[in-house]
Amino acid sequence: MPPRRRGRIIGREMGGFSERLVNVTTRYSRLLSLAIVASLAIAGFYVRVLPGINYNFELDANDPWIAYWLAEYFRENGLFNFEELSRVDSFWWPVGRNFLETEYLGVSWLAAATYPLGDLLGFTLKQWIALFPPLAGALAIILAYFLVVEITGSRLGGVISSALFAVLPGAIIRTTAGFVEKIGIATPILLLFYYLLAKAFKEPNNMKALLYGLLSGVVGGSLAFFWGGWYLTVFSIVAMALLEPVFWRPSAKMAKVYASSALGVIVLSLASPAITGGKLLGGVILPLLSSLIVYLVALRFHGREFVLGIVYTKALHAWIVTVVAFLGIITVWTELLPVSGRILLALGIRNRSPLAESVQEHQPLSLSRVVDDHALSLILFIIGGLYYVAVVASGYRKPDKKVDLPVMVISLFAVLLLYANKQLAYFTQMTSLYLAMSSGLLLGIASRHGEGQDSKLRRVQRKDPIVVLGSAFILAIVLFSSVYYLGVAYRMNSIRAPQILTGGLAPQFLGPEGVVIPINDAWINMLKYIRENLPEDAIIAPWWDYGYWVTVNTGRTTIADGATLNETQISILARVLVGSEEESSYALKLLKAKPNNTYVLFYEIYQGVYDKNQSTLFIFPVPNIRQDPTNVNVFVVTHGQADFQKSFQMLRISYKVNPFTNSIQGYSTTYTDPSKIVWVHFPGFIGAPDEIREKVLNTVLYKLGLYGLGLINTERAIIGPRCGFLQEINTVFPMAVASRAQGGGLNPQIVLVEPPERFTLEALSMDCPIVQDGAEQTTFIAVIVFLYKWLG
Repeated sequence: MPPRRRGRIIGREMGGFSERLVNVTTRYSRLLSLAIVASLAIAGFYVRVLPGINYNFELDANDPWIAYWLAEYFRENGLFNFEELSRVDSFWWPVGRNFLETEYLGVSWLAAATYPLGDLLGFTLKQWIALFPPLAGALAIILAYFLVVEITGSRLGGVISSALFAVLPGAIIRTTAGFVEKIGIATPILLLFYYLLAKAFKEPNNMKALLYGLLSGVVGGSLAFFWGGWYLTVFSIVAMALLEPVFWRPSAKMAKVYASSALGVIVLSLASPAITGGKLLGGVILPLLSSLIVYLVALRFHGREFVLGIVYTKALHAWIVTVVAFLGIITVWTELLPVSGRILLALGIRNRSPLAESVQEHQPLSLSRVVDDHALSLILFIIGGLYYVAVVASGYRKPDKKVDLPVMVISLFAVLLLYANKQLAYFTQMTSLYLAMSSGLLLGIASRHGEGQDSKLRRVQRKDPIVVLGSAFILAIVLFSSVYYLGVAYRMNSIRAPQILTGGLAPQFLGPEGVVIPINDAWINMLKYIRENLPEDAIIAPWWDYGYWVTVNTGRTTIADGATLNETQISILARVLVGSEEESSYALKLLKAKPNNTYVLFYEIYQGVYDKNQSTLFIFPVPNIRQDPTNVNVFVVTHGQADFQKSFQMLRISYKVNPFTNSIQGYSTTYTDPSKIVWVHFPGFIGAPDEIREKVLNTVLYKLGLYGLGLINTERAIIGPRCGFLQEINTVFPMAVASRAQGGGLNPQIVLVEPPERFTLEALSMDCPIVQDGAEQTTFIAVIVFLYKWLG
């Protein structure tokens, strides 16, 4: 058969196949797409709720505890009783904390308001609020579909957007049960804002369009109660109002939509106690009013003489927008307008302070990590974006502002957030949301390429066969990839446990025993001890990370909590922990702490060997050993995985070392083994020079952390049942790892410290989540929480 004829036959066969495919998908497209989205929502909810199912909906990390405390406040005091939140003395001793101005209360208020339903379903309030993140995630999966369908009319695009948000790691991370983070709860609110705004754009009836615009503003403005990212709604309206006249003729209807949406945002922002002063004026009112004025000027003078005989054209408007954007950048750069510190960090305008660098979510991400979090979304976003630019630039597709304007703005935000995410891990969740939206929107437009009405089949749409097959291919890839990513999420969340139950200790892979999840009661028992044994007016000085755990679970006052509100106070607190006893006492006096009623709280992860024959315990902070990439004969040993590990940042924050350095020198010693390998130690418990070792061993955190080990076999110790074998010990040897021994083992050396003079051990809580029992010795990993009373 000649090749040309064979090609025509294949073409007819392909055309026939695609026509049949179009007929089937068109007839059942709504049912199929809704079924897929419902399945994605159920599956996405299930993998997100797994940690809650496994651990009785315990709260994870630090911030969720204050969300729960505030929800309990509203439940006990009434939903509209805000007065007592203006100063709460149990946080940020001695000045207290104004929660109305320093916290977004929306999540907690909503949890309290809806708790009658949770109570009816058998949840406690803590369990109910722990359920919010996966519920928000499932709702966002559904809303992503309806948003894309509303804007593009493409159900394929809607399914793609839903699938990406349902399964990708970046989208799941902050919508997991127990991890009650404001940014995760904000995702469905943002989607609903864009959905209502898109409805307003497409609504032919002016009054209905005005109503949809107002509703979009009310929903978008409600973010001012839920999350510091309320600026996304503000600048979405600003960007649309400024960009529309660059590409399309402005209209009175769109001016009304922008004005009504802006009105809703402003009114709700005015009602939020967290958005005041400069934030309200410079972050909400001024940008919205400025963009509306520019739009009204474009509407009034479009195609007409503007000033000095100059006609107001699209090009002129583009120049005006460029100038406005430049001025906006200058005001942000010079901090003339109050802008979130996270935004400044993400844009590279502000350098990270030592405190900011100590926060994990403020760390920059490697390119490979960004790709891992958003891989499929990135690929589809690039494919859809290239198609969109190509067809618009070629003139093949005539842009429609009702469709293209929201697509352009959402895609622009996706690019900006992708850059921000590279700078700050905090933006991972929101980057996933915008990439999922953008990918669905762009591919939704692509899937409608060449679409038309078939005169014979009436309701059946006629499409280019290549587009039909390409769309089916992309959908198949997305759905098959979704199965893979759901499997990954299932495995990860199956071993994810709340931090308060693990002490931050990661799951351990122990060969034949498989994965061991290090659940322990060290923190739970210590918090119980504080609640039951310390005076009600006691002051606790933990590192700021754990402040919420202490106050929420014990009712005792803390010097700092999980909100980094006062960098000066945290700097003083750091000196309490990493200063000498004299420096620590002076810092506590600066904070107006009370001797004999103030307690220093910290914890660490330890490795121990119990000798059964001698009833002797050898115990040392878990070491982390890495080779210096610049010198194969140098190994760096950092001791500990909790507060010892964080102590380098404490030293920088307290200005005990140069706050702008990343070097561990100054509190590091060296140890050279017989093979001439140099082991650099931080903290410098062992090795040389002597003056550094003496300085380190006189620092409160290190000294008390090692001295307390010798009191494990005293009445001050709360020993968990998994550490029961330690009840028989006679002697304890605190140690630190000097190097690796021959054969790959560890070479620990005994470290002796002098008893503290200004602190006395009140209690230590110890639990051993990992124990390996042998004939003559037992090795274990332990979490130990120390509580020392300050004597003055």
